[in-house]
Amino acid sequence: MDGRVYSTKSAFRESNDVKPSDDELGFLSCREIVDYCLDFLSGSLPNREKQLFSAHLRNCPDCMRFFETYRKTPEISREALALRMPDRVRVAVRDFLRERYEPSPASDDSSSRR
Repeated sequence: MDGRVYSTKSAFRESNDVKPSDDELGFLSCREIVDYCLDFLSGSLPNREKQLFSAHLRNCPDCMRFFETYRKTPEISREALALRMPDRVRVAVRDFLRERYEPSPASDDSSSRR
C-alpha cells in the first residue's frame, strides 16, 4: 500500500496525520467503541453496529490497541489467578523476610542497653 488509509467518507489521508474524524470512521466515535466492546465480544451487537465497529477498528490504531487489551484482559486475569507459588518458594521467601525484617531478640537487648 502507499501509506494512506482509505475511507468511504474521504478520498484519503496520510497514515501519520491526525486521528481520523468520526465521519471517516463510519460515524462511530471512539467513546462508542469503548461502550460497544462487551457487546461485540459477546456477539450481541446488531449487524450494522458490528460493521461500524469493525470499520472503526481498521482505521483507528488507538481503538484497536484498546480493544486488543480489553479482549485479552479476562484471559490474562485467569492465568494470573491460576498461578500458585510452589511451597518451597513460599517458605524460602517467608523465611528470608522474617530474617530481614523481624527484630531478633539479641538486637532488642543490645539497643536497650545504650
